[in-house]
Formats: sequence, structure tokens, C-alpha cells
Amino acid sequence: MPLARPGDPYVTDKGDVVLPDKMLQGDVLPRAMTLGPSPAKSHLSKQRRSIKDLPADPKLQTAINAVIVYHLLGMTDNEISSVTSIPLEDVLRVKNDIAYQETYEVLFHEFVSVNSNSLQSKIAAYAGDALDNVIKIAENSKHDLAKLKANQDLLDRAGLHPETLFGKNKQDDGFDALKIVITDGRDDEPTKVDINVTRK
Repeated sequence: MPLARPGDPYVTDKGDVVLPDKMLQGDVLPRAMTLGPSPAKSHLSKQRRSIKDLPADPKLQTAINAVIVYHLLGMTDNEISSVTSIPLEDVLRVKNDIAYQETYEVLFHEFVSVNSNSLQSKIAAYAGDALDNVIKIAENSKHDLAKLKANQDLLDRAGLHPETLFGKNKQDDGFDALKIVITDGRDDEPTKVDINVTRK
């Protein structure tokens, strides 16, 4: 499924199109910001797996898949046993197998990834308009506090946040030190002198 492009209308999970004239004040985000899953049949896994990549052998994996899906749907162990015709003690054994936890984690990360991509694409569709609005506030606001906040946001997004530039986590850009290497030009064991100059 292609990502939304800037300017595309927002489409809810039920297929309703929210047109630009139905946006919140500031024309940044639509009123109905309903988030939902993408169609299951069009899901693309973030990692292609073969049978040998599964947490368990195919027979056990099939039992794990059945138990885990029914468990996620809220069924009890007795109900899972009844529906799948797997004896109750085997249902419990499957749930205690390490491959059960591994399968759960794979599914969990898949759903997190899908939801994250969905959110990012929806937000990205409005990022251009949002930035335009911040620029308008920075240039035209009559309120000093709003103007200051908008300008700070623009500087932050440009990578000019004070913490980034001068804080503990600042990246060393190499401008605080100078290293000079002098060699005598011979290829066989050249004489080398290192001079390090550091700004204090």
C-alpha cells in the first residue's frame, strides 16, 4: 500500500474521506483522526521468513499459531482446547514452550511496525502544512510568546537546539582540535611526527 503524499486527503479506517475544509483551526490535522489497522490481506511483513526461520518446527509452530491467536482473541485454555481439538495439557505445554514467547514477540513487533508506519505516513502527509503554519506564526504573530515558541520549534527542527549544539550530548565536529602529521617522505618506514593542538 503506497504512503500518503503531502496534500492527499485523510482517509479514515472506514474509508471516509476527510476533505481539507473539515480541518481543525490552523488547517494542520483533520477532525476525525481515527487510526485503525490496514487491511489484513495487504499486510507485508517487515522481514521475509522461511520455514527454517520460524521459532519451532512446522508441526509445533502450527499448534503455537492456533493457540496464540485464540489466546489473543481472549479465549480460555479450555475453550482453545475444545476449538482446536488439542488436549488441555498440550495447550498448556505449548504455552510454556519458549517458541510460544518467541512467536508472540515476532507478532508483537510486526503489529508495532505496521502501526508505526501507518502513523508516520498519516502525519507525514500534513507535515508540510504544519511547517508552513509554524512559519506563519513565527513571521506574523502579534503575541511574543507564540512567536518565540514557533521560532524555537523551527530552530529545533533545523538541528539548532541549544542542547544539540552545546549540551552534554553534542557531537564532536572536529573543530575543537587540530592534528598535524609530518613525514619525511620515505616509503620504507618513514619518520613521522604527530602534533596535536587542542582548543581549551
